[in-house]
Amino acid sequence: MHLLIAISCLLAAIGIGIAAQIIMRWTAASASRIHTQLSGYKAARLLLDGSNLKRVEIEQTPTLFSEHYDPRRKTLRLSRDTYHARTLTAVGFAAHETEQAISSEHKSLGRLIRALAIPAASFGSIAAIVLIVLGLMLQASQLSTVGIVIVCVVVALQLINLPFEHAVSRRAQARIVKLQVLDEKELPQLRRVLFAAALSNLAAAIHPIVAVYDLVISAVGRAA
Repeated sequence: MHLLIAISCLLAAIGIGIAAQIIMRWTAASASRIHTQLSGYKAARLLLDGSNLKRVEIEQTPTLFSEHYDPRRKTLRLSRDTYHARTLTAVGFAAHETEQAISSEHKSLGRLIRALAIPAASFGSIAAIVLIVLGLMLQASQLSTVGIVIVCVVVALQLINLPFEHAVSRRAQARIVKLQVLDEKELPQLRRVLFAAALSNLAAAIHPIVAVYDLVISAVGRAA
């Protein structure tokens, strides 16, 4: 019974993650057809310099939608497409993560929750997979149930973090307007891109969740 309840929770988590991923990818694909004068890198550099954060470095990563800020190394990392592309998608995703870098200079509840949510998405999912695999090997459904619960907690943290991500997007838009990074005619579409950027962490959580789901279905099939 507990395992069935946990599986229901897992299905809900997968549904939420897939919905976030569809919205994010559809919006990004649509806005990528709108060209801008600045690349994602140039926009991020302008926003950082305009906020007296010239010491923050910008690097590129190979993975799509892998934008993140490393506060320990004072480094903003942008995916290769966001770094080089001169599109509204690139500028919007770069601006959202740049605002995270700016916000990290100030203590807040949103910063604390994000500090919990981001590591939880990776480490929590790994722990969940390990527990489920052990549960399959040892035929211990309790371990599998705990693993699924961990996945649900990971998604719950992403949902709790979502309003703070949206707040970051709103500040990013205000900063873009203030520093005149984009033309005024591009702002309505920018709002949608920033909304999609706010969903990126939730959307990213779906990949390990699907792996966990496959393991659970395999376990249920063997038990049947």
